[in-house]
Amino acid sequence: MGARNDGKAYVKAKLGIPLPQEHKDKVIFRLAKNGHQIMNGSHTYNPSDKTVSITADGLSDEADYFIVCGYDKNNNGKLEAAEKNIVDDIKLKIVSREKYHSAINTLKNFPLNVFPNALNLVEAFASSTTPEGAIATPTTIYQNENGLTHNVGVLFKPEANPGDSITANFAHRSELLQGVIKSHTFNNWLKGRLNERRAEVQEKLTKIPPNQNTVWFEWRYPKQGFQFSIVPDSDLFLALGKVSFNMTIQVPVIEMDM
Repeated sequence: MGARNDGKAYVKAKLGIPLPQEHKDKVIFRLAKNGHQIMNGSHTYNPSDKTVSITADGLSDEADYFIVCGYDKNNNGKLEAAEKNIVDDIKLKIVSREKYHSAINTLKNFPLNVFPNALNLVEAFASSTTPEGAIATPTTIYQNENGLTHNVGVLFKPEANPGDSITANFAHRSELLQGVIKSHTFNNWLKGRLNERRAEVQEKLTKIPPNQNTVWFEWRYPKQGFQFSIVPDSDLFLALGKVSFNMTIQVPVIEMDM
């Protein structure tokens, strides 16, 4: 997540149970760097939906932060180390606005010309546009979206359209999908699936009519995982890394007299 223009981080958390009315003003919530260094800040509590809104001041560098809370025993309005007794297990990576924009500029200027698919996706992300060869449809990405970590690009501006993003749908003739089809990783996977079907194909060919020598086969493979290697699939390694596809294989098998 990203800090805003004021250099502060804003976090909301929903409690499992409401704070007791007689103690709600004494329980303090803060962010703690690496779970130990308690950051200056403030919090508000909404009893109607049991949510706590936490503000952290003076974020000087990027780190992992955790939500911590405790009871203000000395009545000084601060959460001190000796008072901290609960640490949430959700880790937040907070990135300063300056570091975020610096990273975006680095991406824009990174020499990716020899990796066209990686360049296409990076340029689209850095400029908040749709990748070339894709059609965009609106979607929402949540903070705990499965498969995403440190999604600063989506949630950097929570005050405007929080979590709004796009789904990029690539046509089968797009350069990205054609690159996947031609890749070493995909062809190794396809070779293995076709070898698995050899006996099925041979059996069906023995049952076709004499005047037919072509049989179509269709096989479905949902959620097939691919890990593109840096060699020889460098472009897809940078562009996609590890992905999953819902695959449908349609092939004609022709019986020929040799």
